[in-house]
Amino acid sequence: MTSRDASLSEVEAALANRRTMLALAPPLDALFAAYVRPHHDRTMQRGILRLVVVYNVFLIFDWVLVPDVILFSAALHVVVSACLVAAGPLYRRLRSTIGRTLVAGSMCVLMILQTLATFIASDLPSADHYQYLALVGVIYMNVNQQLGYRYARRMTALVVAIFLAGLAPEGPFTIAKFTSVALMMHVAWTTLMAAERIDRNARFSFLVQLRETLRRREAEGRAMRDGLTGAANRRGFEAAAARLADDLEQPASLALVMMDIDHFKAFNDFYGHVAGDTCLKRVAEALLATAGPGETVARLGGEEFALLLPGLDLPAARARAEAARAALERLSQPHEGIGEGRRVTGSFGVAAGPLREVGLDELVAAADAALYAAKRAGRDRVFPPSGEEIPAAPVEARRQA
Repeated sequence: MTSRDASLSEVEAALANRRTMLALAPPLDALFAAYVRPHHDRTMQRGILRLVVVYNVFLIFDWVLVPDVILFSAALHVVVSACLVAAGPLYRRLRSTIGRTLVAGSMCVLMILQTLATFIASDLPSADHYQYLALVGVIYMNVNQQLGYRYARRMTALVVAIFLAGLAPEGPFTIAKFTSVALMMHVAWTTLMAAERIDRNARFSFLVQLRETLRRREAEGRAMRDGLTGAANRRGFEAAAARLADDLEQPASLALVMMDIDHFKAFNDFYGHVAGDTCLKRVAEALLATAGPGETVARLGGEEFALLLPGLDLPAARARAEAARAALERLSQPHEGIGEGRRVTGSFGVAAGPLREVGLDELVAAADAALYAAKRAGRDRVFPPSGEEIPAAPVEARRQA
């Protein structure tokens, strides 16, 4: 999914309603996940080694507070450290947001489980203070891991439940236990608020950037389109041709159809320019209706149009031009400026050739020559006719000659 799958109206609606920003519409949510994924990958890659080092430095607290189970705790540290190191590559390989969240959250859960296991195994009174180390895991999960607020809530609820379950069977409810539970609740709530703010700000920044991208693309699209007919303008036509020339995956052949509305000056003189604009719109609609995916219909100026048809050879392009000519005929647009009962028609010139051997200028020149040949032959026709070529045709035509 790309930014082309989002609309500017959707983005502006999401920005206008800050309350729903944490629950974006599915297309925007998928785009946001793709937007933050590279940052999260880098954070995970750079942070794993530091996390393992800092986590094992905490063995100092084990030596001070629970020396009776220091070997047991050290063994757990080795196991958890191995899991943390393995989590990094697994996290980067996963594409599912839920899967990545579970991996990131499980790292913190494992550290908290190790803390609780060591606390339960120790018989020393000083172990009552060891349980506070679980708070560090909650802070790391909600602030550093940036799971997203929705997932952070669930993982925090799981961690708090595990913490309370670990404390429940351990003797009477002491002041130390009360303090640790109160601190856990406070840290869970505070870090969740931080996670919400981080997530909301990240989404807001993403939406602002996406809005600017869509606005720029919309402006570029307008600059590439003819304001009257909605077809591409000359700039859009040249940009489409340049993309075809640069795209190595495009078909080798390219066809160009040049088209003029017959006697259009007489139409304007007889009906007026407002009616002339309406005629141009109807002609453009008919041409656009005949275009297939990846094909470009452009108004080059005045009553002149062009069809850029990648992948079509000369016979196929002639057939497409004939279909466009028939579409104009079906419009039945009156043109009494050239005689009673006459209709608007068009003349078409066709050229085609290998994309990597024929430049756009040569193709335009060949199609233009064919267009004027069609006009000389009586208008309302496609040139060259089937089985005929024209001297100015590009490489394919020269090969057929």
